Amino acid sequence: MDYFKILTLTKEPFSNSPEPEFFFQSTGHLACLQQLELAIRLRRGLNVVMGEVGTGKTTLCRQLLLRIAESDEEHHEIETHLLLDPSFSTPREFLTNVAVSFGLPGIKKLDSEWRLKEAIKNYLFQKWMDEQKTVVIIIDEGQKLPDFCREILREFLNYETNENKLLQIVIFAQNEFAEILKGHQNFADRVNQYYLLEPLNFKESRAMIRFRLARAGRPAEARELITFSGMWAIFLATRGYPRRIITLCHQLLLTLIIQNRASAGWFLVRFSARRLIPEPSQGKRWKGTTITLAVIFFILLIALFLYPPAALKIKQPSGNRIEITPPDATQVTKSAPPVKPVPAATPPIPALSVPAAPTVKPGEIQKQDTGGQISNPSPVPVTVPVPAPPAKVAQTAPPPSPAPPVAPPKPAPPVKEAPAAKLSQIPATPAKTAPATARVEEPLTGDPATKKKLPTRLGQLRIHEGDSFTGLLREIYGNNWTTAIRVVTKANPHVARINQVRAGERITLPAIAATTSILATQKVWVQIARREEIEEAYRLYKSYPSDMPPIRMIPFWNPREGLIFMIVLKTGFTDPAEAKEAIRSLPSAIAAGAEIMRKPEKDTVFFAN
Repeated sequence: MDYFKILTLTKEPFSNSPEPEFFFQSTGHLACLQQLELAIRLRRGLNVVMGEVGTGKTTLCRQLLLRIAESDEEHHEIETHLLLDPSFSTPREFLTNVAVSFGLPGIKKLDSEWRLKEAIKNYLFQKWMDEQKTVVIIIDEGQKLPDFCREILREFLNYETNENKLLQIVIFAQNEFAEILKGHQNFADRVNQYYLLEPLNFKESRAMIRFRLARAGRPAEARELITFSGMWAIFLATRGYPRRIITLCHQLLLTLIIQNRASAGWFLVRFSARRLIPEPSQGKRWKGTTITLAVIFFILLIALFLYPPAALKIKQPSGNRIEITPPDATQVTKSAPPVKPVPAATPPIPALSVPAAPTVKPGEIQKQDTGGQISNPSPVPVTVPVPAPPAKVAQTAPPPSPAPPVAPPKPAPPVKEAPAAKLSQIPATPAKTAPATARVEEPLTGDPATKKKLPTRLGQLRIHEGDSFTGLLREIYGNNWTTAIRVVTKANPHVARINQVRAGERITLPAIAATTSILATQKVWVQIARREEIEEAYRLYKSYPSDMPPIRMIPFWNPREGLIFMIVLKTGFTDPAEAKEAIRSLPSAIAAGAEIMRKPEKDTVFFAN
């Protein structure tokens, strides 16, 4: 809207519609989304997401549908159906709605509930056996499901093969759905996983507001539209519920425009909140005032701690001050506790002198500087020897008994240095350090230069911001990624929950040998690039332009080259001429390194299906 241009915004940042562009990936929402994706792809059956009103269940539901639809590969493998309002009146009405959603023909001819169930079951078997598709039903407002709908869904979960469920069900419901499940144990036992959505904390609430403002065109260098105290007021008024935050912030922007203000603070937020929320009773108002005063008092305490008054500052001692008088003096004045004598095993300490002092004879031990200030009124160079019995020093406690004299160590023979011109001829001893990747390259038998050991790991990858864990496994292991999840979990004990890997963590990827060759031998394949390190190969794969012909990464090993990560065009060709034509159609920067791939040797081992 045009009036948002007053606040340097290009669009409304706090719309109450579940816009995918404004989806804020909080820790809880992102973890829930990843767990649902894994459960669907592993065909685990029933999953339930619960949360109070305004925690973002509907937004999460739309985001799950969007993620599946955006991926071409997943779009052809997963078929999704959404039921927005499951408050059906009869079992036949519910079954008919599901059948219509599946697109079953001749529904009017199915005159009984049994026939409708059989048609749905045959549809699910046909989708899995013939098309290898996963069918998903997503139900929003699941707390409205009547008892007969839950019973029908329980029967749907009995449609399965020896390996997995034919129908995947995801239910988004309010917290009262937990009480409903307690009364229907036979349905609750079928739930694969529960996920409870919690409100945002202050840090996430503040990040969500800033994220939405940035998405709406607010320049990063612009002044804060909502001050820090204003953010606290928003959090206290909404308690971190995303829907309440969006509603209050929308009202706050309107107030800024009407009152012609540049930013909103504590009092303006409280004013806007009172216009949205009904006036509480006297007891609740007193409670809210008490909380507000407590927060202000806490902020003042922090300010006093960080910025104490100048009169309260305590001057710390600057260290021990030691004054050394000229050689004819007999006393040493100091303010620190007595210095302990040097142990017998301590090597001789070099003399403390200015540059013009004479050379110290062997056997003379100079007094060590303790780091304090040294005052020497004499302008001549001074060398202070320490006699065998230590000089008496003014002290409050009796001095320890002096250590017996120790003969000075014999000087070590001088090391003969190699001439500078011959340093390059000295073979360097390699340091034993951990390898940069997890790839194992140890010789088998024969010539070490040509024989390399079959690796147990492909290496390690650092998770970057925006990387999808399931997508990463799918891109590396191909169709074998579901089996790889269990092996990867076992290989990374430092990760508490493998589907919640954070950006910056390193994931170890085991080498899982494929049962068959991923490349059909009767086709001609075009190689785009090849790398020896998985990190370099994967980042090159991710930087490939999306509007170019699709590619994939293939890790393989042979005794001559070791572990190699090859990037090829995803589609094979029938003859070399067609492959060469495909290379010429690529951009010059990519075509320069592209070539027709030679056929793999018989001893080549692939790590992707």
